[in-house]
Amino acid sequence: MHILVFGDSITQGFYDKEKGGWANRLFIDVSASLESYEDFIGVFNLGIDSETTTGLLKRIENEIVARTSNEMVIIFDIGGNDTFKDNDTGKNAVSFKVFSENYLKLITTAKKYGKVFCLGLHDFNPEQAKLSPWYDDFDMSEKDDKQYDQEIQRLAQANDAHYLSLKGILSVDFQKYSHDGDHPTSQGHQLIYERVKGELEKAGIMQL
Repeated sequence: MHILVFGDSITQGFYDKEKGGWANRLFIDVSASLESYEDFIGVFNLGIDSETTTGLLKRIENEIVARTSNEMVIIFDIGGNDTFKDNDTGKNAVSFKVFSENYLKLITTAKKYGKVFCLGLHDFNPEQAKLSPWYDDFDMSEKDDKQYDQEIQRLAQANDAHYLSLKGILSVDFQKYSHDGDHPTSQGHQLIYERVKGELEKAGIMQL
């Protein structure tokens, strides 16, 4: 089995100084649980910093084909960067209409190869993010975040894919679980990993 995780800087593992992100924590635990080559499960972290659904759509099929297995699970942790609004134009990085079209294409492409899990957008703290220079050029909108997140849920449920909400994780304590109001700390990554792992176990994909 191959598990492919697509996403942005959070998937890539930014600011997790302990284990390199929630997706890499999945890789570590899966690797430690394998008792023989016959049980092999490959976990591939395919997150790219600043990725949007538009960027991911350009590469997804090639990435999947290069890692094809007889059993595959594709996880999407994407969409947060799409919501960001440019301070000068007031426009989202990816408009809601294009985002919806992109995400549907991502699901339908991935479903040709295996089971699909769609992670909702995580909590963020705009006030904390304003203190970081990374966010000087754009705005994070709770209204947009909610709208895009609900669309992920709608598209997943309408297309026989798993939807997993990530709300209520970082917001328990932003100072502890978020590095800059957006990216998780090591502890935040661990909490996201535990929720994803629980969903994979619930779906019968694996037991860790």
